[in-house]
Amino acid sequence: MAPRTGRGISVIVGFGTYLAQVAEVAIDTDGQVRVDRVICAVDCGKIVNPNIVVSQIEGGTIFGLTAALFGEITIKGGRVEQGNFDTYKSLRIDDAPKLEVHLVESTGAPGGIGELATAAAARRW
Repeated sequence: MAPRTGRGISVIVGFGTYLAQVAEVAIDTDGQVRVDRVICAVDCGKIVNPNIVVSQIEGGTIFGLTAALFGEITIKGGRVEQGNFDTYKSLRIDDAPKLEVHLVESTGAPGGIGELATAAAARRW
């Protein structure tokens, strides 16, 4: 790997689903973390609609990365300063990593996929 780059691994099991993520990250000279790529492997049992599974994993990953990288709510004068997404930093499309989702073929019972990618991605690598 290039200098100031690395990989982080996250694994989570829940709702009858197994999910693993590998994140390729870089840190610039100012100490800012950038996630360049996230590879996900998902075994959620029998898949009814693969497109929905991929969409859930992609969206959950972006939401989790937002929490890990920018998840800060500030209070001033007893009030929350962030009122909406115009004042709360979230991962924008130009900051989003390349995402790969690999679905494992399985004969197991269908599992859930709703929050797993968010929880896995939100872990601070």
